[in-house]
Amino acid sequence: MGPSVILQDCVAATLSWIRPYRRYSVDVLGVPEPIDSPAQLDVKRYGVIVSCGGQRGLLLPDLEGVDTVEQQIDIARQKGGISAREHYTLERFEVVRHT
Repeated sequence: MGPSVILQDCVAATLSWIRPYRRYSVDVLGVPEPIDSPAQLDVKRYGVIVSCGGQRGLLLPDLEGVDTVEQQIDIARQKGGISAREHYTLERFEVVRHT
């Protein structure tokens, strides 16, 4: 049995308790890649990870109310407890959303 079949079986067993009248989505995150500049982000396409030392904040792409790269970085930074005055690094990742 291949890994994808095993994964599907595990997900089906884990999610068997979900009521059929509710809608759920699952986001599968791609591998993060370091970026040099916020100009390499697109709030609709990429999620962002903001890191400083051992602190990290992550924000998914294409979220309602997050319209600019600056907003995306600020929210992720705040989630990670990282001050705007600290030197932080950025990574981006793509997401496959299953609904």
